[in-house]
Amino acid sequence: MTAFMAYNHGRSFWRWFGIGCCLPYVSLFVIMFVVHRDKKQLSTAPAAMAA
Repeated sequence: MTAFMAYNHGRSFWRWFGIGCCLPYVSLFVIMFVVHRDKKQLSTAPAAMAA
């Protein structure tokens, strides 16, 4: 699940697959945080460029 989420958001499938195997539950929370942070940065980037 972690690798699938990561791949859909432009991250390395195999890297996150390995992390998911080593830390199965923790990695889900980490990838959700990373995806949320990336979306937040993308949403604020156009506003910063317009100023």
